[in-house]
Parts: sequence; structure tokens; C-alpha cells
Amino acid sequence: MARHSSDREDLMAEAVTLSPRVALLIPGIDDEVIAGRRTDGRWSVFCGGDPVYHFDPQDRLRRAFIGEKLFRSQGTTLARLTRQEAATETVLLRHDLDSLELATFLHDMRFFLARLAEALKLGTVTILESIPADANFLPELASHLNVVLNGQSQLSPALKK
Repeated sequence: MARHSSDREDLMAEAVTLSPRVALLIPGIDDEVIAGRRTDGRWSVFCGGDPVYHFDPQDRLRRAFIGEKLFRSQGTTLARLTRQEAATETVLLRHDLDSLELATFLHDMRFFLARLAEALKLGTVTILESIPADANFLPELASHLNVVLNGQSQLSPALKK
């Protein structure tokens, strides 16, 4: 994770583990959206440098980066990890989201992903770049989004530290 979202100058170049990947403009969303899949089936969506959502092969949320905070799946909730920097070390402070915080987080994530899904459905996205150049990742992305938006299982099993 970049220390600051401003550290992310070219997300398409940085996201080398995602292939295929695509950079999109979505009406009503100011930042470009980058989406792609790893070879093991995990996929990710970046909206500029923030928010960032990473999913497991079953389309369940594994991690997210929002507002300089890392969120990690604990299976039944998310742990919010906040960097606290001192002169000699960086410490991650952990807070497990309560049910209201989790519901709010998931609502906000689904709202963003629903906007992306709707733009894909209506064909109002603009493809800025695709790697590989001939990749047509949009149908696969729409399928992943459909599973997330309609699925019962929201979070991946707890991640190891």
C-alpha cells in the first residue's frame, strides 16, 4: 500500500499483478477506476488511490484501503488498521468494526460498486487503457460485481496477520 494516495502516480503501471486490467472513466465519478484480476482469481477495484477493494476468488471482500486506513477481513467483521508513525517505528492500531460500522462500510462499498455496475450495464463507461490491449475484461468485471451486489457472503474468511 502506498503511504499516501498521492504516492500513486500511475495505478495501471503499478497494478502489475492484475492481468487483465482496465482503466475506466465512469460518469459521476471524478477519479479513474482501475479494475483487474490476479491469476488466482482474486480481483481488485481502485478508484484513484482511495477507495481500493480487494476480493477473494469467491468475490468476497478480503481487504480495502480507505482514507489512509487498511481494512482486513476477520470473517464476520472487518478490522480497521490505522498507521501510527513514530520517529523509529510504525505501529498499526487495530479496531474491529461493530455491526453498525460494518453495515455502513458495506453500504458505502456497495453504493460505489453499484454505480460501476450500472455504468457497465448502460455502456456509459469510457475505456482509457486495457492491459493486455486486446483484453475484454468488462463482461467478467460485471459478473464479479453482480455476485458482490447480490451475494449473501460479504466477507472472506479471516486473513492471517
